[in-house]
Amino acid sequence: MPRPLQVVLGMLLLNAGCMFQNISAEERLREAVMGLNDEARWCRLDLAAQRVAAPFRRQYVDSHRKWGEAIQIADSEVTNVETLGGRDKAVAIVSVRWYREDTMTLATTKLKQKWVRVRGNYVLVHEHVHDGDVRLLDKVRSDRVRSDKARSNTKKLAARNP
Repeated sequence: MPRPLQVVLGMLLLNAGCMFQNISAEERLREAVMGLNDEARWCRLDLAAQRVAAPFRRQYVDSHRKWGEAIQIADSEVTNVETLGGRDKAVAIVSVRWYREDTMTLATTKLKQKWVRVRGNYVLVHEHVHDGDVRLLDKVRSDRVRSDKARSNTKKLAARNP
């Protein structure tokens, strides 16, 4: 191979590598939100939990424990994602159509998810029923102190890792 061709090919490979590293914050947020909700929709909570901040992870898994068993997800759709005050915080609204195995009645629930950016990636730090049937998420049986402590740890995590 002639020398100039080697240089051009080398430059193209380096440039391609740089392009993959420069994924925008909005793309990372979109990928995190879509990925978590798709994994949860197909009952892959082991994968979805990896996208959840450590202080909130146990609560997230516990609140989704009936998914794929007593609760079947018919469809889910991320209807809105927006950043708050820059790129470090975001909110997503997810519409979930689901039914309980024992009643076979279709229900709709809108979830509100709060996300923060930690070391360049977004993680879920809170999720609650925004509208619709509240039975989609199990009430987590934990004392108020533990919940407040998890919320406090999540805020500290977000503050330390812009």
